[in-house]
This record gives sequence, C-alpha cells and structure tokens, in this order.
Amino acid sequence: MTFAQRASAMATSVQWEDATVRSRADLTHGAGLTAYDVELTVQTWCDGEPFAQRRWTRSIARDLG
Repeated sequence: MTFAQRASAMATSVQWEDATVRSRADLTHGAGLTAYDVELTVQTWCDGEPFAQRRWTRSIARDLG
C-alpha cells in the first residue's frame, strides 16, 4: 500500500503590445513517504519562437513529528 500523492498544474498567458509573447508555467508536486518533491518549469516565446526556459526542482523533507 502506498500513500504517495501527485498533483500538477499548468498556466499560460498571452499579451499583445509590440510583439506577441507567451509564457507557460508547469508545476508538479509529489508527496512521498519522507519528502515533498516539487518541480517548476517556465517557458517563454516571442513571436512564436522559443525565447527562454528555466527549470527548478526541490525536495523538501517531511517533518512527521
């Protein structure tokens, strides 16, 4: 039996000014037996072309008292 849990979320936005820009953020969260694992990826585009991407990960130990 496992009590592992996972959740994910995604958000995008589009803005128009001098250029068409778009960004997307993907967040994944996992709750394991001893730690929470979090991953965030952000991607951006300008006029339909990839502009930048960054990814962060972190494992946070659970304090089960």
